[in-house]
Formats: sequence, structure tokens, C-alpha cells
Amino acid sequence: MSSANKRLDQVNNHINQGSAQSANEPPRILCEVKEHRPGHHVATLILGDPNKLNLMSSRLFEELTQHCRNLSKNGKLRAVVLTGNSGSKKPAFVGGAELSEVSSLSTAEEAGAYVTRTMDACSAVSALPVPVIARVHGLAIGAGVQLMASCDLRVASKTSRFAMPEAKVGLPSAIQTALLPGLIGWGNTRRLLYLAEVLSADKAREWGLVEEVVQDEAELDSVVDEWVKKIVDMPPENMRRQKKLVALWEQCTVQEGILAGVDAMRDTFVDGGKETQAHMRKFLHKSEK
Repeated sequence: MSSANKRLDQVNNHINQGSAQSANEPPRILCEVKEHRPGHHVATLILGDPNKLNLMSSRLFEELTQHCRNLSKNGKLRAVVLTGNSGSKKPAFVGGAELSEVSSLSTAEEAGAYVTRTMDACSAVSALPVPVIARVHGLAIGAGVQLMASCDLRVASKTSRFAMPEAKVGLPSAIQTALLPGLIGWGNTRRLLYLAEVLSADKAREWGLVEEVVQDEAELDSVVDEWVKKIVDMPPENMRRQKKLVALWEQCTVQEGILAGVDAMRDTFVDGGKETQAHMRKFLHKSEK
């Protein structure tokens, strides 16, 4: 085993041991960091227990938060893939929250603490400094849709299904559900929440909930690999800068976003634009051939 691979194994062990599981429980979220090419790491976060449709409990949300915070410290990280554990006959990205835990809530304080853990996990996904791809195969319900919305790009297999059924059980669809209007529009958001309809993958694509729909899991992996390669091939510092800028656009006025773009351009050339100049030279050299 090469020294680079040994270091990656150490990183993976540290990340998985550092998650918020109890001493006698195995981790339910696995983090795999691989070297896509020298100096360029790609992480895959595998969610949950396939025998339980990868339902998310407070412990799993805490694990996910910790994984994302650890990954954010990796300066060689270039992309992250978020996917469900697909080891079951009935596949799921995330089949929703663990309702047995939600049904045990009895005070406003307990409910607030629970939903804050969910919010923290989704926010930690959004805050990753590199593009995050949601690889969706199967059900994405409730918290699963919120996690998808927290990612930068989403691709789903044709058999995937999407729903926000909280209204049926007397709960508000909250926290990162607020991201949905930016993806699917206000009308479709209301329809998804008020009617609790189940969307097919094709309908989700039509609405803008996912960027691409593929036939099966093999094609799903192919598209994810293609997207990861394209991202890794980009200038890494500029990609991080671009993600930060896009995140700002989601929360500011148009004018504020335009001015932030001026600042981003300035930041690109603080060091004389070394990364930019190097990639421009490569591009121009290819164009001349």
C-alpha cells in the first residue's frame, strides 16, 4: 500500500471513529475518502441502515454533522457524494425521520432540540466547502428531501420517489424545506407540502428537484463519476470560491450578489492569480493545437 493510501486510511478511520455514536453502537453513517488523483480527495458519505430505509435519528444527524465538519478541514477535498446505503431489496436515499423518536417528543424544548439537530446536519452538508452531489436511488422522504436540497447537485434513478408527508402526521415541514422554493418554485412547494403528493423521478426532474434522471443504479454511478471528474478537473481554489459565492447568492439581494462577485474576482488575484494564470495557459495551449 502506498504512503498516500495509508494516510487516507488513517483519515477514514479518524473520521468514522470521531462521529457521534455511542460506545457500544456501530456508526450508521460511513465516510470514505479516496484519492481521485494525487492531491485531490473525494469523499462519499453513506447514510443509514438499509433494513430501516436509512431512516434518520438524532444520533445519525449528529454523526452526519460531525463527518461534514471533519471533512471541511481537509484542504485536499474536491467533492463529496451523499448517498443512501443501498443494501436492501427496497432501496432508499433517506426514507425520512425515525418517527418512533419524533412520536416520543413531549415538550417544546425536546422538539426544539430535535429539529435543531436536523437543521445542524443539513447546514453542515450545505457548508461543505466543495460541491456536494446527492446520489438518489429509491425513496427520498421528508428529511431525505431536505438533505437533497442541502446538496449542490442531485441525480436520481428512474425508480426513485419523493415526498414531504409531514402534514399527514401533524408536523410542519420546516428548516431546510425553506430551500425548496429556490429549486422548484413557490407553487410546486405548496403543492408538495399541502397535498403530500408522491413525485416520480421524472416529475421531480420536471419541477427542478433533481438535475438528472437515469435508468438504473449502474447509470447513476456513471453520471456521479462523470460529475465528480468534471469538478476535480476544475481549479480547486476557484471552485471553493465559486461555491461560496453561489451560497451567498441564495441569501442576498441581486445587487449584493453582484458586489460580492467583484470581491471574489479581486480575491482571485490576491496572489497574482497564480492558479488562474496556470489554468489559462493550459487552456490556451490546447486551443492552439
